[in-house]
Amino acid sequence: MAIDPNIALGVQTTQLNPLQTATQAAQLGYLLTNSNKLQQEVNANKAISAAYQQATDPNTGVVDNNKLSAIISQNPDAAYNLGTVQQGINTQKQQQVALQSSQLQQAQTAQTNLRQGLGGLITKPDLSPQDIQGF
Repeated sequence: MAIDPNIALGVQTTQLNPLQTATQAAQLGYLLTNSNKLQQEVNANKAISAAYQQATDPNTGVVDNNKLSAIISQNPDAAYNLGTVQQGINTQKQQQVALQSSQLQQAQTAQTNLRQGLGGLITKPDLSPQDIQGF
């Protein structure tokens, strides 16, 4: 029995779509770039963690920010996040100054209240121990 060439065999030929091929190549490029970026961020975070560990006094838990900056500046992986770390250090310093200013203001207010209260007691002609205890 001879094969009839007019009968379809169900085989489909593949036709390349240049636009689809270019899109897939661009997507693959994006995925590779994104993967490299994520790996760089992971390496930077590990390096920053190690720098913090080296710059932290184990007895007090206080971070030496100058030492931290020096360690980070010497490690290319950590330097990726140097700007973010420096911004955090600056924010921390600003918060410390604000806290100290607030504490100083509270101490000044307490001292003013004490002086005013004592001044009021001094001018009282019939000062008693109960007045002092009440103050």
